Amino acid sequence: MQHAASRWRTSDKPSFCRGRRAGRAPMPEKTRLDAQSRGARHGAAPCALLQGRKEHRRRTSVAGAVARAVSCAISCAAAAFFSASPAGAASVVATIENIPSDKGVLVMIVCSEATYQKSKCEHRIVEAARPGTIVLTAENVAPGDWGAFVLHDANENNKFDFKWYGAPREAYGASNNPPVRMGPARWRDIVFPVGEEDVRLSITLKGGR
Repeated sequence: MQHAASRWRTSDKPSFCRGRRAGRAPMPEKTRLDAQSRGARHGAAPCALLQGRKEHRRRTSVAGAVARAVSCAISCAAAAFFSASPAGAASVVATIENIPSDKGVLVMIVCSEATYQKSKCEHRIVEAARPGTIVLTAENVAPGDWGAFVLHDANENNKFDFKWYGAPREAYGASNNPPVRMGPARWRDIVFPVGEEDVRLSITLKGGR
């Protein structure tokens, strides 16, 4: 036969450990002491010990949760720091000339061949427009072949607007200043290499007058 202590569960508190329900008279002191004595003889843990174990588990659980949160925060911060600057990454510094006005914003995208003319390029820089010349910089550009396209988004609608007969309504330009042609510039006309050193471009905007 198993000893009574081996069948003990934390939820099976002896009667002297349970609170009295509202409306009941307090347990007489002698009755409570007799119940404690009987519980101790049968291997039951005293109330103070049960409550101490419960408090210890609660404090240990809270301390563990705090330690895990701090560890996660440190790990995430370190990962973000080391992934922000790829090995050998450089900056692409573009001087944008012939900006027609101070309306809207100037947008420069720096794309790989895989993302060129797609919905999202790897690098996007936006700055308030002003007439004349602006310098835009794309940072942490990995070594490889890249192309840059610049748009003067005068009405800030995030689109390249055209006139009814197909001519561009807004000023635009691309790396290597390719000749104007029907349709977007071809990849081979705008591509430039990026190594470990910063790259400087000069892009002159066309149209938008």
